Amino acid sequence: MAGATVFRDDRAPAEERYKLWTKYYASDQEKAQGRDTGLWGMVSPDGFRWKHADAGYPLWNGNAADTHSVCSWDDDLGKYVGFVRIKERPEGRQRTCSAGIMFSDDFRTWTRAEKIFKADEIDEDSPVPEGTLGHRPTVDFYTPGGMKVPGVPNAWVLLPTAYYHWQEDAFPSTIDIRLATSRDCVTWWQHPDREPFLRLGPDGAPNSGMIYANPWPIPVGDELWIYYGGVGRDHRVEIRDPTLSGVFRARLRRDGFVGVHAGYGGGEFTTPVVSFSGSRLKVNMDGSAGGWLQVEIEDAEGQPLASHRLDQCDTMRGNSVNKVITWKGSSDLSELSNRPLRLRFVMRSMKLFAFQFVT
Repeated sequence: MAGATVFRDDRAPAEERYKLWTKYYASDQEKAQGRDTGLWGMVSPDGFRWKHADAGYPLWNGNAADTHSVCSWDDDLGKYVGFVRIKERPEGRQRTCSAGIMFSDDFRTWTRAEKIFKADEIDEDSPVPEGTLGHRPTVDFYTPGGMKVPGVPNAWVLLPTAYYHWQEDAFPSTIDIRLATSRDCVTWWQHPDREPFLRLGPDGAPNSGMIYANPWPIPVGDELWIYYGGVGRDHRVEIRDPTLSGVFRARLRRDGFVGVHAGYGGGEFTTPVVSFSGSRLKVNMDGSAGGWLQVEIEDAEGQPLASHRLDQCDTMRGNSVNKVITWKGSSDLSELSNRPLRLRFVMRSMKLFAFQFVT
């Protein structure tokens, strides 16, 4: 087996409490009996004793099984969700890979893989050294790395592995990790700068050639821990030194996948119209020593509310995932609950990662 994903399914009958997706390599005897190599689903009562799910496998449906495919149950969608790799061969070019998604109501019958994330025009037009461009695309994506953001409804991230190979012989053949986000699991956004979310390590280190993120960050206090595998060689290198590989941990502040950054000269932005339930506004912010932040609450037309103007907001400073905003010492917003409003954030030397209304 290869590229296995295991998860606990508390909705399922006791005999199927644990579920697994994996690339299963069928033996010659199994092939003779009609069982093929490919992406298989398995179920288990305890995580130790496994049997094949009894329908529709190996699961092709447009996906490629030779990578780390990820699956789980999602309460928001009311479905099983699977992230897979899609392979295709555009006319006149070598094979390319992208991330796809599949859905199932019963873990046995799945929709055909739908492409959700691929190299686009920005990737294809990225600068490369003169005289080295081959007939391959400059980048495509191997493992999809799709997962739910812990504790946040209808929020998803991809940590896809970007495989760079713009030379004729498919070098440099290096892989790092991008970030894409989604609210519906189908339409995905990534920053146009295309900077890696997780970068390669220093030359000669066990994470200097390729890195692959594991799914499902682990909440630890005010942090999310993301474990990832690293290899200190390029993808096409045949000689494999087991000492040049390892498992690594990246630490991220809660809800810290993306943020708004105001520089030393300051900046501001205003949200679209929102409504909320709750009585206090909390922000996740990093202002270091010289940073500050203020919030003004406006009506749907953009007019400041008399009791929550910018000049009445107490200046927020510091670095916290749970900073409570106050206006003249009061944090109570219960009278504004369920009204259409806008929030205007004004800040300097500040990173704002998230805001939420709480009771």
